[in-house]
Amino acid sequence: MYLGMLKFNQIPDIGFAMAHYSKTYRADYGKNKKKTVEIAYINSGEVKLKLYGKEFIASEGSVVVLFRQLPISTCTIGNKINSHYTVLAEFENYDFELFENDTSSEKDCLVIPFITPPSPLTEIIRKKICAIAVSMEDDGEKNALSCAINFLSILCEISNERYKQNANTSRTSIKSATLISDYIDNNLDKPISLEALSNYIGKTPNYTGYIFKKVYNISVTQYINMQKTKKIAFLMQNNGLSFRDACECVGLTETTYGYRLFKKYIGLTPGEYMKISKIQTNN
Repeated sequence: MYLGMLKFNQIPDIGFAMAHYSKTYRADYGKNKKKTVEIAYINSGEVKLKLYGKEFIASEGSVVVLFRQLPISTCTIGNKINSHYTVLAEFENYDFELFENDTSSEKDCLVIPFITPPSPLTEIIRKKICAIAVSMEDDGEKNALSCAINFLSILCEISNERYKQNANTSRTSIKSATLISDYIDNNLDKPISLEALSNYIGKTPNYTGYIFKKVYNISVTQYINMQKTKKIAFLMQNNGLSFRDACECVGLTETTYGYRLFKKYIGLTPGEYMKISKIQTNN
């Protein structure tokens, strides 16, 4: 995974902040050497990033940071409709260094991973990006400074999380947690137990639960429920399924329980979510 080491001494300007929806999407950067940084929350679908021959996948719920002076190419993968919330900041200049191995220990700079996997932090970032977009649409000139400060706070939170994980988490632990999250994402339609996950990675159930919480700062059960509700929302919006049928597709036979999970992790009732989705689609 690539990381960018960033130093600057100015408040940036917000270039844009918006929600983006598309069936397919591709962008190639690096032609314009202007120093811009884009933060995107992947709301649905998956995005592949490629830089210097190496490829990385950003799944739903991930946050991607693009240093757009680099020759980065991005494209959607799979058949899901892609949506992401994004904000771009323009700097007059900044000091930048790209490195691949997470070895930097400097504290006077921000060290930003290109991809931050789904976690409570990425959910916070999603809300901040949406708040920036609303503020810029309401009165971009009046709210420019506060939006720029919110943008910088996102970068700081990502960097602080990286420093914390780098200090407390081994590469073996990160690999194990990634295997667990991948297994969950690929088996949402099946019963998923801690025992099954522990067998999959060859560890004890206690270790499996502990290491996942340590890396992602969320329990296995919370992650499963969060991913199930996101899948329900996707099936309703893109496949036209009823809430009941979408719940059954992720193994939730009790719609009352599914309703509570949906409200908790999406922040809206299924009816409210679909009403907003239809308005966004029509626009």
